[in-house]
Amino acid sequence: MPRSTGTSKNEHKTWGTIYDFDYGTAQRGDFNSLDQTAKTAFRMWVANYTSYLTDNLTLNAMLGKMRGEYFTQQPGYPGFNPSLPHVASASNQDPAFSPPGGISNSQVNSSIADPNHRETVTNYRLSLEYKWSTHDFQVGIDNINSWDLRDGSLNPGTGYQWIYGTSASGQPVFGVDPSVPPYVAPSTQCHPDATGVTRCYYVQKHVDISAASMRVAQRAAYVMDNWQITPNLLLNLGVRDDSFVNYDASGEPYIRETKPQWAPRLGFSWDVHGDSSLKVFGNAGRYYLALPSQVALSIAAPVTNAGVYGTYTGINPTTGEPIGFKPLPQNPATGVSIDSEYGQAKDPRVSAAQNIKAEFSDNFVFGLQQQFDMLGTNWVFGTTGTYQRMNRIIDDYDAIQNECAAGRAQGYAWMTPDTCDQWAQSLVLVNPGVTNNLLMKSPDGSLVPVTFTKAAQGFTQGPKRRYYSIDLSLEHAWDSKWFAKIDYVFSRSWGNDEGPVSTYSAQSGSYESLTTAWDFPERMEHSNGVQPNDRRHQLKAYGAYALTSEWSLGGNLYIASGTPRMCRGAYGPKQVALHGSNTYYWCGGVPVPPGSLGRLPWMHQLGLNVDYRPDWAGHKLDFNLAVFNVFNNQTPLYYGDSFRSTSSPRVDYGRVLDTLPPRYVRFSVAYDF
Repeated sequence: MPRSTGTSKNEHKTWGTIYDFDYGTAQRGDFNSLDQTAKTAFRMWVANYTSYLTDNLTLNAMLGKMRGEYFTQQPGYPGFNPSLPHVASASNQDPAFSPPGGISNSQVNSSIADPNHRETVTNYRLSLEYKWSTHDFQVGIDNINSWDLRDGSLNPGTGYQWIYGTSASGQPVFGVDPSVPPYVAPSTQCHPDATGVTRCYYVQKHVDISAASMRVAQRAAYVMDNWQITPNLLLNLGVRDDSFVNYDASGEPYIRETKPQWAPRLGFSWDVHGDSSLKVFGNAGRYYLALPSQVALSIAAPVTNAGVYGTYTGINPTTGEPIGFKPLPQNPATGVSIDSEYGQAKDPRVSAAQNIKAEFSDNFVFGLQQQFDMLGTNWVFGTTGTYQRMNRIIDDYDAIQNECAAGRAQGYAWMTPDTCDQWAQSLVLVNPGVTNNLLMKSPDGSLVPVTFTKAAQGFTQGPKRRYYSIDLSLEHAWDSKWFAKIDYVFSRSWGNDEGPVSTYSAQSGSYESLTTAWDFPERMEHSNGVQPNDRRHQLKAYGAYALTSEWSLGGNLYIASGTPRMCRGAYGPKQVALHGSNTYYWCGGVPVPPGSLGRLPWMHQLGLNVDYRPDWAGHKLDFNLAVFNVFNNQTPLYYGDSFRSTSSPRVDYGRVLDTLPPRYVRFSVAYDF
C-alpha cells in the first residue's frame, strides 16, 4: 500500500542596487550599478511505499527526486556597457594616472555563470524491518545519484578582466626563481607614494574560464537493531557501509571509494524511573562524507585560470583599462597560473591519489533531561555534551615542485623544476599529511607511480579539528497559555583546518574540499588555534504568551561572543607573495596563529512578533507580524582580514565589511490544511 506521496516547489529571486559608500563618514553615496538578478527554483517529489508482508515483517520503499535551477543575469541600466572588461582592484592603480580610489567602469561582474545551470538529485531507499521478541531489526540500502549540469563561469565582455596590483620595490610579483614557473619579475613601474614609501605597480590581464557537467554516485547499505533490553532501556546498534564514485566532465571516474567503509553506530535511551521524568541518552558514531560533484569543475575538467602581468603608461579615464600595457618578464611568457591551469585536458587517473580514502569524523553525544515542578508549573532541564573529532579529509594539493622532487628522488630524472608542469598536475586531490600514491606523466606519455610522503609534501602534521560543547537548557512547555525556553551553549572548535569548507575564506559550494588549506606547505605554518567559526558562548531565549484564544505575542533573544579576528598576509619575515598569494598565517612579517588577535564584539539581537489566528477560520489561518533586530544593532560580523604586506597593505584591512542585518519587518500569512 502507498503510505504517502508529496511534492514541493520553492522559488527564490534576488536583485539589488549597488551604491557608492564613504567609509570615512559611513554614508551611502550615489548610484553605482545594478546587481545581478539571481533566481533559484527547486522542485521535489517523494513517494513512499509500505508493505506489511507478515505481522512482524515490513517492507519500506522511498523514491525521491529534486531538480534545481540556478539562473543569473545582469540587468541593464543607463550607462551600462556589457562589452567592456571588468576592472578589479582599481584602488591599486598607479596614482600618477588615476584619482584616489581608482577608475573602473560599468562592467561590475568579474565572471558570469551559465544561465542554464541545473542540478538533479535522485534518492531511493529500500528497507526491510523484522520484529522479534524485544528486537527491531532493520536492513536496507540508501542510494543517491547527483548530476550537476552546465556548471561554471567565464569573464564577461571581452573575455578577460584587468586586475591591478602593487608590490614592494625589487620583489618579484610572483614566485622566487625565474627558471621555475610560475614566476613574474619585479615591476619596474615604481615611485614613492604620498608617505615616501616606494611602491611598484602592475596590472594583470586575467582569463578565467570553467565549464563542465559532472555527477556523483553514492551507495550505502546498513543493518541496525533497536533492542528494548528492559521496558526502560533502549539500545540502538548498527553499522553502515558507504561508497562513493565521482565522475569528471567526460563521464570517467576520478574518485572511486568502493571498498567497505564501515561506520559503526551505537546509541541508547534510558527512562530512569519509567515515567519520563528523567531520561539519559547518548550516541556514538562514525560518519563518512562524499565529495560533492562540483569538485570536478576544478579538479577533473579543463580550466583556464591564468594571466599576463605587465606595466602600463596610463589609464583610460573612461573605462579604467591600462594604456601602454607592456608584459613583464615571466615564466611561462604566455601567462602565469598559480595552479598551472591553461585550459588543458585533465587525466582522471592523475586527478587524485590512487590510494585516496574518504573523509570521516567520529561524533559522541551524551545528555539527560529532568522534569520537575517549579512555581506550580512543569519544567524540563536538559544538558547535552558533544564531542566531534575530524579524522581524515580530502583536499587539493598544488605544490607541483614538491611532487616533482619526490619523483626525482625515485629515479625520474626528467621531472626537473623548469619542466615540472609537464609531468605533474596541480590541484591533485590527496589525503593531506599521510602517504599518497600519485601517478605522474613521463616523456613517452605513460604514467609512472610516485610515493608522496608527508615529509615530501612538506607538512609536519596532518589535518585536525576538535569540537566540543556543553548545552544547558531550561524549558516550560506550551500549556495553552505560555511557553519559555532558555538555552546556553559553551563550545570550542580547535585545530588547523575546518574541513571541507572554510569559514575564513568563505569557501563553499563549488569549493568544497578545494579550500586554500593544504595547497602549499607554507600555508599550514602557524595554523594551529581556535577555528574561525569558534563562538565560545551562546545564549538563546524564546517565549510566547497567549493574550486571547486568537492573539499571542512572542519574542526571541540571541546573545553570542565574537569569533576570532584574523589576519592573513604575505609569507615570512620578508613578506613575500609566495605562490602569488597573501593568504598565510603571517601579518606584517610576524606569525599570527588563529585566535592570537582577539575576538570580534559580542552580538546581541532581539526579535518580537505578534500572531493572530482568528476563531472564524478555525485557527487554521495565521497572520504574523515579526520585527527582527528590534534595536537595530549594527554589530560587526567581519573585518577585512587580508593584510597583504607592510609595503603594500590592503586599504580595507581592519575595516568593517559586514554587520548584523538592520532592523526589518516581515508580514506573513499561512493556512494549515
